[in-house]
Amino acid sequence: MDFMRGRFLRLPVTLLTVMVVAAAPGNFVSAAPLSTQTEYTIAVATNGSETETGVEGGGLPCNDTACQGELSAGDTGLPCNNTACQAVNGSWSEWGEWQNCSASCGTGNMTRYRTCNNPAPLYGGTPCNGTSEESYPCDTNISCPSVDGGWSEWSDWSACSVTCGGGGRTSRSRICNNPVPMHGGLDCVGDGDEIRPCPSPICPAPQSHWNQWGAWGECQANQNCSPSYQIRQRQCPGNDCPGVSVQLRLCTINTTGCP
Repeated sequence: MDFMRGRFLRLPVTLLTVMVVAAAPGNFVSAAPLSTQTEYTIAVATNGSETETGVEGGGLPCNDTACQGELSAGDTGLPCNNTACQAVNGSWSEWGEWQNCSASCGTGNMTRYRTCNNPAPLYGGTPCNGTSEESYPCDTNISCPSVDGGWSEWSDWSACSVTCGGGGRTSRSRICNNPVPMHGGLDCVGDGDEIRPCPSPICPAPQSHWNQWGAWGECQANQNCSPSYQIRQRQCPGNDCPGVSVQLRLCTINTTGCP
């Protein structure tokens, strides 16, 4: 009878002639007549302390173990079909109540909201058109006290405007927002910027650069059959270029009487 554990069976009384329960000690079978005299409800349980509250005809409730080949106790789901669901376009709910004015004095705004859930868009349906909130100005009819402006802290000094030489400047600034002047209050007194000179090292002297080399000159013959040479030159505009301004190279020339 393990296959009957946790189940309720209704059998016609004409068929319910003999029932044998093969159960361990402590198991029992309860039977109670229904409203009709042709059926009985039978339940098999393993715990004698189970209550009968809410069970038809005095039977015992299912335990929490899964019934073989059936749904677990407490499950009510059924297999779904695979038919495509029809798209549901979203629609707005009713507008909510207007909230209190955002200002405690002077003018402010009142806001109300709505939600796209009447219904919510499903299965690829389009979302609601429009906005989820709206507002309009409100007047508290209460005059706000004036607030005079106050300076923020000074910022850090900026880097010097030059890296070498004289004439460099550095600056810092502050803002009139601590607090911002409101409701006819006075502006901050003083300047929002400060500028001062800044020291900088002496700039190194600019290094001159050579012009391009000139063309090689004609081969010059030396006396006494010495080697001949050619000369080329280049110019330095600043007269402080590193290196030489003249280059020489050997050349060959026919000299009468030289071996």
